[in-house]
Amino acid sequence: MATRLFAAIYPPEQALDEAAHLLDQVRAETGIGLRWMPLRQWHITCAFYGQSSAGTAADIDQALARIGNGYPSFALSLQGAGHFGHRTLWLGVGGAGEDQLARLSAEARQAGEAAGLEMGPERAFTPHLTVARRSVRGRFRDRQAERGHRRQVRQARKHGFAEDIPPPILGTDEMDFAVRALSIFRGRTFVAEELVLVESTLGDGPGGGAHHQPLASYPLRGAA
Repeated sequence: MATRLFAAIYPPEQALDEAAHLLDQVRAETGIGLRWMPLRQWHITCAFYGQSSAGTAADIDQALARIGNGYPSFALSLQGAGHFGHRTLWLGVGGAGEDQLARLSAEARQAGEAAGLEMGPERAFTPHLTVARRSVRGRFRDRQAERGHRRQVRQARKHGFAEDIPPPILGTDEMDFAVRALSIFRGRTFVAEELVLVESTLGDGPGGGAHHQPLASYPLRGAA
């Protein structure tokens, strides 16, 4: 199984439970098009390191420890929602410490670069917490539905009423619905007090997803 590393912040249980309550309502209104992430895996990614050797992981560990010792804790909240290309559904992250989160993410990313990892092109930081992804079953269902719809339209055109055939409901529609429903969410404020180095093993988690194993935590002990 492929094993990868990333650095993340885990919101406290109270903040997650608050968001999960609303998500339960949204899940009840969606179908198999979305695969929902287990609550215990909800996290805010600061830097993704990918596959790393033991030596590289040790270098990252030391760098993150130094970052934690010099970085103060800060306030965040979960708020709003969005998606990345209709593939990933997420809750947004904001609050008074949003700029501090961006700076912490940049330093965690630099830790990977200093350890010799190719971190890829730097993109604008969009703080988020992934809650669902498009499912394999859903994509298969969508392809079948689209094929069926095209057949219906062809048949209907022969009789002159193709415009009366409604399009199928797809996973992209379910994701758009979820974003609209979750856009009103404004969660409680919580304090980000530690950075965590996590090992992710593909295929070992629930439903064949990734299994996340925290390897080390780094309290944010810097002066405010």
